[in-house]
Amino acid sequence: MNDQENPVSKNTPASSASTKVELSQEMSLFSITMIGVGAMIGAGIFVLTGLAAGAAGPGLILSFLLNGIVTIFTAMVYAELGSTFPSAGGGYVWVRDSLPQPSGFIGGWMDWFAHAVACSLYALGFGAYSYLVIKMLNINIPVISEEFASKLLGVIIILIFTYINYRGASEAGLAGSIVTILKIIILAVFIIAGFVSILKNPTTSLSHFRPFMPEGFTGVLFAMGLTFIAFEGYEIIVQAGEEVKNPRKNIPRAIFTSLLIVVPIYILIAFVGIGGIDSQEPTWQFLGKYKELAMVEAARQFFPYGEFVLLIGGLLSTMSALNATIYSSSRVSFSMGRDGSLPKIFAKIHKKRRTPFMATLISALLIIAMALALPIHDVASAADIMFLLLFLMVNMAAINLRRTNPSQKRGYIMPWFPYVPILGIITKLFLAIFMFGYSPVAWYTTIIWIIGGVIFYYAYAKERYSEKVEEIVKTVHEEKEVVTKEFKAMLPIANPESIKPLIKFAAPIVNYNNGQLTLLNVIDIPALLPMGGGRKYIKKSRPIIEKAISVSEKYDIPINSIIKISHRTEKAITDTVKNKKIDLLFLGWRGYTRKSDYIFGSVIDPIIANAECDTMVLKVRKNKLGKIKNILLPVSDIRNTRLSIDMSANIARAFNAKLHLLHIMPLRSTNKSESLKKKIINRLNGFSGIEKENIIIEKSSNIVETILDYSKKYDLLVLNTPRESIFKMFFVGNKVQYIAKNSSSAVLLVKKYEGRLKTLLQKIFGTRKIDL
Repeated sequence: MNDQENPVSKNTPASSASTKVELSQEMSLFSITMIGVGAMIGAGIFVLTGLAAGAAGPGLILSFLLNGIVTIFTAMVYAELGSTFPSAGGGYVWVRDSLPQPSGFIGGWMDWFAHAVACSLYALGFGAYSYLVIKMLNINIPVISEEFASKLLGVIIILIFTYINYRGASEAGLAGSIVTILKIIILAVFIIAGFVSILKNPTTSLSHFRPFMPEGFTGVLFAMGLTFIAFEGYEIIVQAGEEVKNPRKNIPRAIFTSLLIVVPIYILIAFVGIGGIDSQEPTWQFLGKYKELAMVEAARQFFPYGEFVLLIGGLLSTMSALNATIYSSSRVSFSMGRDGSLPKIFAKIHKKRRTPFMATLISALLIIAMALALPIHDVASAADIMFLLLFLMVNMAAINLRRTNPSQKRGYIMPWFPYVPILGIITKLFLAIFMFGYSPVAWYTTIIWIIGGVIFYYAYAKERYSEKVEEIVKTVHEEKEVVTKEFKAMLPIANPESIKPLIKFAAPIVNYNNGQLTLLNVIDIPALLPMGGGRKYIKKSRPIIEKAISVSEKYDIPINSIIKISHRTEKAITDTVKNKKIDLLFLGWRGYTRKSDYIFGSVIDPIIANAECDTMVLKVRKNKLGKIKNILLPVSDIRNTRLSIDMSANIARAFNAKLHLLHIMPLRSTNKSESLKKKIINRLNGFSGIEKENIIIEKSSNIVETILDYSKKYDLLVLNTPRESIFKMFFVGNKVQYIAKNSSSAVLLVKKYEGRLKTLLQKIFGTRKIDL
């Protein structure tokens, strides 16, 4: 806050406020790339390598290479559509909006089923790996067979992750990135150990690659279809499109970067898996015999404890993929329930946890049914066919969307249009049809599901779907742009009871700076609920915004308002500060926190630390703020508090109030009050207009209690937010928090923004004394 900034005229009309609804964009390029890599390096490469080697022989290397090429065609389509039309529904939304019905419905119907079937595959892989761990521990499971025991363990893990998704927990963010990096490290160790094994006996190892295609090119194509699911995870990048920072650039970058990481890893795994194993029979037959446990057996030969390491990697991969696909499956069915394609029960959100619990539960039942009904190779084939057909439809949608929206701004434009999506259509259709020779059961399952979808569409969804789409378009059309001015302040609001005192405090400061106040309400939703799902809560937010606008109008200041949907309230606020170029942020504090590892709370602490603007945090008693005529600012070292004094002086001028500085000396100090006052005035050098009579000198052995005693005589007590290091704040606690909590007057915590580098240094090391 600076009164020397170029002001905007106060005469600008203040009353008209518009409310804009925004989805918070929280995911960085690294985060979204790790999600794509983590989804692709899921259970597929661990579970299907043995089955695919048995089908193609050493030609598995060619299968992975060709799958990478085939994937590039549709990846370019996803990169263009994802950067142009980012949506939580991904491919389903593009097909719905560009192809004639019932194509849109069938696209979503297949997308839901494909993720559910993929989830069944991962659960079966987890069951097989878990059963192997049980055997290694010499634990016998009586009565039931190995196959049934593996399926039972798979059902148990499905139920566990269904409950986790119901509660709203998630592997997203840092934890998900760590799991992905750990999987890459395990596979890198496997590849390096495999190369070492090959180099020990290169002649024998190279002989394992002859003949290269023992089952002919047909076997290569079977392996391509079977392992295609291991290449499809990049579409999850697009499903998170509404949450990605700068989606026009970062979605294409994330898609291509993830493929650039994953495809070489797959090819190298196939090479060392076939070349490095010691076996009396052809190594590809050896791997095929071990099926989903082939990677584990290869690792056992490659290096000590390799079996255990690969089991850990496999369990991590199957669990993370299971969590992601339960999430994706429920997200697609939730989106379809929301737009009327599926019954309303799919769109139900839990009142307390704010998760699509019914979509999650029904998806889990479908996943369990597929896991119990089909063998693992048929489950994998059914998932592959569904994804191939879905991607075929997305390629068709890309052609149509280019034709119907030629002037739409695109973040990425695919080259060689329309040949790229046409090649995508041809290759996906060919592989899907060819899979009939490998697993007729998978094709029968797919046909039954599609026919059931067509019947359901005409019997139930057709009319409801059309009505719902009209409603959604109308809602989006009513959103308006916000007004902006030179000096910009922002006030996040959540509690209706605190609106009056917060605006009563903020308005004079905004008015004094001839600025504008933006009111922000953040709808906080769980990580597993799609961003669009938060729109259900907009109706509850509007009365809060409308009350704030009504209170603000009497202060004659320009008001804008934003309702933001976010998975993390603090991130939504700091991002809005940065994106809207806010100069001053007002926050309200209730005066306590329930969490011992925070100073002011889990939301306010990170905002204070990361907001790129000046920050003021106000605490009032019983949500009432009286007239501010006298302000008290405790200070210690003047050299370290000049910025705080300047901020406090501006607050005093805004309220036409008197500002007093309180300096507390130790009892044994020999300094005289008058000489110390002169010294303080000299150090200020006319800074902020502080006079000698505005300075109070007090001797005390208890600084905190002295400040609390003096604060009783003042209307507002101003304190600096802590600038101690994060380590000291955690272990020692904080005097400021105690004073703010126990003061009988209103308390204002202030922080002057001093740039990114200083803020980072202060957070880590603590570069200043605490100002008391």
